[in-house]
Amino acid sequence: MRIQFSRANILRNPLMLVGLGAFFRIVWLLAVAIDPVSDGAMYRDFSNSMANGWGYAYPNGVPTAYWAVGASAFYSLIHVLFGAAPVSVAIANLLLGVGIIYFSFSIGDRYFGSSVGTVSGVLMAMWPVLIEFTTVYASELVFIFFLLAALNVWGAGRGVFWQRSVLWGGLLCIATYVRPTALPLFFVLPAIDFLLKKNACSAIFSMIVAILTAALLFAPWVVRNQQLFGSPVLVSVNFGTNLWMGNNPLSDGGYMELPDIPFANEVERDKYFKNEAIQFIMANPLQYLKLAARRAAITYDRETIGVAWNEPALRKLVGDRGLMVIKAVSTVYWWVVLLLAACGVGLLLWRKKSNLLHPLVVVSGFFFIVPILTVGQDRYHMPLNPFLAMFAAVALEAAWRCCVVRRVDGSERAEADGA
Repeated sequence: MRIQFSRANILRNPLMLVGLGAFFRIVWLLAVAIDPVSDGAMYRDFSNSMANGWGYAYPNGVPTAYWAVGASAFYSLIHVLFGAAPVSVAIANLLLGVGIIYFSFSIGDRYFGSSVGTVSGVLMAMWPVLIEFTTVYASELVFIFFLLAALNVWGAGRGVFWQRSVLWGGLLCIATYVRPTALPLFFVLPAIDFLLKKNACSAIFSMIVAILTAALLFAPWVVRNQQLFGSPVLVSVNFGTNLWMGNNPLSDGGYMELPDIPFANEVERDKYFKNEAIQFIMANPLQYLKLAARRAAITYDRETIGVAWNEPALRKLVGDRGLMVIKAVSTVYWWVVLLLAACGVGLLLWRKKSNLLHPLVVVSGFFFIVPILTVGQDRYHMPLNPFLAMFAAVALEAAWRCCVVRRVDGSERAEADGA
């Protein structure tokens, strides 16, 4: 039997998409050395501490729960298994990156068809910031991978129902360990299931099984924090401080240093700043709205964090001018996909108003609004990127089909005129 290959068929093979993404990431990691700065340096130090058996602690040995532990735990496992050499982290990030490409293809294919899945995979394979994060210690790739893995299992509709609930609950728990913003999805996903399928028993059962699974996985960390702080911290103690950064009299909506005020522990500090932020919001609702607009701009006006967190290595490689070029390329790519995604969402809602409850629309809407309500940074929009790729692919497929229809109509008219 002779197998015929076309370009479309080759690209629709997820292995080809994964290979395309792996190629760009391998080229990047061969060219750019890991030189952690800012948050990356903290993740490196935390992961080294855990890998050496000193626990989740600052370099001075003081235990912490301020930062979510998930990403550091992941990188510490990599160090334990493959050594402390930075290349092990780059290879782990590469594998996370190609996994993200596969899940983007799989989810896009399931909900919108193979063409959309393929284009989603291509967009994710070539996305500059996702390639740039190959050489960064960070939570973003780890979070996106486990978030998509959970959504892929949740929406699969295959296998034993309770087992699937255990699996998506466990994967979502890991994502929550990396970023607590995923926690509401334990309730959001079953709610979507109920609204779409009108089966309350199924939705409630799935939610209970997923939450019980997560509770078992959270338990050791909660106990550890109870012993350290006298308070059962679920994941981290930075919600209040982050809320304060985006909402205080001196805030511009983005990150700012915390005042040097002594506290008994991190839990007490977080409670203090949360109360300060809430009081500010309640007393200044108009200012809160202005800051919300500012947070939206800070979060969505660019995509340069991948360059910023690789800056020392990139400056040695390409100089200041090269840095500006890479930042420009990254931001242009971001804006093109963002605008296409907006068209894709608009098209979905125009086709069917009930698509407002589409799982991908709801989940992406949730992650879109979170930084606007709390504190803004451009890296906070990165969990949206796979969903934007899928929506952009919807718009591109529609545009392609429109062009094909016009071409066919034009050919038919020409034939009719000739006859």
